[in-house]
Amino acid sequence: CNPDTPGVHTIRFEVDTDGDVAETNENNNFLEKTFTWAGPDLTVTDIVLDPAVPLIEEGKLTATIANIGTYDTDLLLNIDVKFFIDGVECDTGILIGGLGEGNDATEDSTSCNPTEPGMHVIRVEVDYTGEVPEEDETNNVLEKTFLWEGGADLVFTDLVLDPAEPRVGEGDLTA
Repeated sequence: CNPDTPGVHTIRFEVDTDGDVAETNENNNFLEKTFTWAGPDLTVTDIVLDPAVPLIEEGKLTATIANIGTYDTDLLLNIDVKFFIDGVECDTGILIGGLGEGNDATEDSTSCNPTEPGMHVIRVEVDYTGEVPEEDETNNVLEKTFLWEGGADLVFTDLVLDPAEPRVGEGDLTA
């Protein structure tokens, strides 16, 4: 009765399932308990942008992937990583050779830079294909918001009237 995947599982044992034994109470012929089986647990612990505020179409994203579970992943199993910018997939990567218990690794991307300045949401998903059986499959995603600068920023800095007090209908304005 051992499950194939780690995590929380409910085990139920039943007796006299066909009702062959005459009993005073037929409603208590089972016992059900919940147990936890240990295993690896992958999560994205951080996303860093270098430099911290790059120009548009520049910058390197680094995602840190950790195995916070109690067992190593299969060493022959590669771990998929996917990057998104503002909800659109922009890059994929692979952690080759699994990830040991308590260890972490990084995956970089220089393909996820916006073409417009401003705030942009970066999302990183690990094991998005579900290849690694994990203790918790719900913690494989991290999102962070970063600022990219660049592009034109036109600003008026001064406005001058010459002469300072002209007659109505006269005078030159210089911006």
